[in-house]
Amino acid sequence: KPTLTGNGANFILKVENTNSVVLDNFEINGGDANSFEYGVLVNLSGSQSSPVELKNLKIKNIWNNGANAVGVESGSFIVMHDNTLNFFHKNGVRFVNSKGAVYNNTITGDTVDGSNRVQNLVNLRNGSVVEINNNILSHAITLAPSSNTFDSSCIFVNAYPDGLASNANVHDNDISFCDVGILITSKLVNEDNSFATVLNNSFHNLNLAISFEKDSGKAKIEGNTFEQVVKETNRTPVAEVPVYTYPTPVVIEPVESVKNEQEVVEVSNTEASETV
Repeated sequence: KPTLTGNGANFILKVENTNSVVLDNFEINGGDANSFEYGVLVNLSGSQSSPVELKNLKIKNIWNNGANAVGVESGSFIVMHDNTLNFFHKNGVRFVNSKGAVYNNTITGDTVDGSNRVQNLVNLRNGSVVEINNNILSHAITLAPSSNTFDSSCIFVNAYPDGLASNANVHDNDISFCDVGILITSKLVNEDNSFATVLNNSFHNLNLAISFEKDSGKAKIEGNTFEQVVKETNRTPVAEVPVYTYPTPVVIEPVESVKNEQEVVEVSNTEASETV
């Protein structure tokens, strides 16, 4: 795969104000210690009929404090599949008031201290609506003797910062080695009515599989397996919540591509290499 490495901006690659962009089959690598906040930033782009598609990417080494391997913001819509994300400071993929589908990815976190550094492998914030399925999500975990202020989660569904509830349909994932498998609602916002459907996932090697920080959160929880889990949930789930399902994926014909970067994709003084 060719490799993109950035130099100078807070992102390596940005997609903005466009639809039907496909990023396919290359590596995005921030290298050693760096100030990148995003590996890929998708902003004001994509729709359900013309999404931005991220596939077959390897994204790693995004190290600014609070950084995201992938950021999806400001009403964007992405389809993200068959990617590998690791070595990022905080979030593997973070949705902010955006929508999409995340499936068939491998997202791996790190050991953290739970106070100075907390991780979320998939983070849905402030009115985001996402289907999350058939992923391998692991290793966002605080190890003893650290005394964590916040839990690291494989999936975080919340209304931070403006109180807009998020909705996740989480099914058929392998979720392991995190403080919390799925964390619904945030104690950092006054009102949080976020909810999730949690079906047919494999939870293992977790402190807490499904957690709610506020009583206002809701979830339908069925058909999951739990192995080497200290506690399955800290709340009695409700029977029914609205379910968001991304339509059957179709082949997206890009109207622009990464090669047309001046019109569609902004690259941070990017250097391209044909080596991995």
